[in-house]
Amino acid sequence: MKNKICVIKLGGSLFDDCQVVQALRRWLDVKTPAIKLVIVGGGGLVEQIRHWDTTHHLTERQSHRLALAAMSVTANLLHDLYPEATLISRLTEIERCEPRPIVIFDIWPHWDLLPCLANLPESWQVTSDSIAATIANELQAELTLLKSCLPEPPYTVENTTAQGYTDSYFPVAARGVEKVQCVDLLAKDSGKPIILVHGADP
Repeated sequence: MKNKICVIKLGGSLFDDCQVVQALRRWLDVKTPAIKLVIVGGGGLVEQIRHWDTTHHLTERQSHRLALAAMSVTANLLHDLYPEATLISRLTEIERCEPRPIVIFDIWPHWDLLPCLANLPESWQVTSDSIAATIANELQAELTLLKSCLPEPPYTVENTTAQGYTDSYFPVAARGVEKVQCVDLLAKDSGKPIILVHGADP
């Protein structure tokens, strides 16, 4: 890729707040020039799938694929709310998005054609956090996790998993991502990210 790319994971639960798009716009406006590739978590839809998993005893593969499909719904929801962004379903489409640097990635339609995603464990170990980290590795991009809170110290990639802030596969998926940061998008000081380092479990 010729231009710098920032991978941004937007927590799906943030859609429960009516100010999420305004907060996202404000945050993106102060970012340095780059293509911002936004990957949207499944939020409440995925929580419903977890409930169905318990009720109907789904396989991990079935639950994983339903969760990916839920991420497609939230990606399209964000595009409806943020229409000036470009919606893509293939990473190869990024370069044509230069005039509109906010890009929303709907991973579901062609996820199995991208080896880095198709090779992820099909289980609840992997959520949108690990998916975003995997894509950041693929693009050699930095990664920002936009959530509704910040992790507790110490600020290591491994500790975010230990405290349940990220999924259990995240330390593996984020290995090789040089810069990983967390932002509480709805906080007044959301411009101040927490930088995560790679280290041992605390």
